[in-house]
Amino acid sequence: MTTKYFINSDGRFVGAFGEGAEPPAGVIEVESPPPIHADQPWHFPGWGPSPSHTRKVEDEWRTAEMPIARENVTAIEFGDDSISGTAADWKAYWLALRAWVEGADGFPDATHRPLKPT
Repeated sequence: MTTKYFINSDGRFVGAFGEGAEPPAGVIEVESPPPIHADQPWHFPGWGPSPSHTRKVEDEWRTAEMPIARENVTAIEFGDDSISGTAADWKAYWLALRAWVEGADGFPDATHRPLKPT
């Protein structure tokens, strides 16, 4: 049995239909299998990134980075000179991480992430 995949005119996945099933009128058949995430748009050709998955990845990255920044501030303040940057640099990074949420400029594009102190 052959399965065919369909999108609507703005690239949203409509569904998969097997032999004998009639897809809705006005849909476009695509050769690729369905997207991994339901909100992935079709980019004529190929599936684009999932906005919800991209936000989730950035939220997880931010959650993992915040304790590192906090621990580095504490370590520097207690005299650990093996950490690059200053306590103020790491505090600024932590604040930038805290602000890296939905609505922030560039979020959730990973190329716009806050940069670690060097």
